[in-house]
Amino acid sequence: AVRFFVRVHKFDEGGLTPGKENLCAMTENMQADDVQRRKPRVVRCCLNDRLLKSFERRHGMEIFSTRRLTRIGVITALYVVTTLLCAPLAYNAVQFRVSEMLMLLCCYNKDYILSLSIGCFLSNLFSTLGTVDMLFGTAATVIAAVLMYLTRKKADLFVSSLFPVVSNALLVGLELKIVFGDPFWINAGYIAIGELVCISLLGVIVFKALEKNAGFMKLIAAETADTKKE
Repeated sequence: AVRFFVRVHKFDEGGLTPGKENLCAMTENMQADDVQRRKPRVVRCCLNDRLLKSFERRHGMEIFSTRRLTRIGVITALYVVTTLLCAPLAYNAVQFRVSEMLMLLCCYNKDYILSLSIGCFLSNLFSTLGTVDMLFGTAATVIAAVLMYLTRKKADLFVSSLFPVVSNALLVGLELKIVFGDPFWINAGYIAIGELVCISLLGVIVFKALEKNAGFMKLIAAETADTKKE
């Protein structure tokens, strides 16, 4: 019995200890391998985050920002609702679409180009002129919105407001000629008068007053020139 105990004791000391050491070594190696595998992922994530932030700083824009998407959505909804509220005067030859004054937002931030283009398209779904209004009306809005943003640093607010007046007069005037056969220049004149009143008069007065409010400029994330910083 004594000999058996001594042999078992020696086996424990000589056999189990190396086994435990091997097991520990294997565990450490597995952990080390796992850490090594995770490192490239962490590095890639860090690099992607840095590149994204660098791009945002360089171009002055927030990509996939909840705040940015909210701004776009709110202005889109505001345009549609305001248009529908004045629906009797928002369509056909004589138009006084009050929601058009929101076009001036394009002079402050590029995001509103998308807002107003989508808003115009959705509003024209309810137009009495049908699909053709969705095409011509939205095209006029997109052209004007882009030109307003591109010239924001060179032209004052009133001059910028003339882009939607001209684009709507020409394109919507052409649309009305195609649909009703009315003289082009008469249609263009009616549309231009309505746009001029809603944007160049009412719109400019309202936005000139709002420009003096720092809280409003921050709210719309104004990105232009000296007095229009976010």
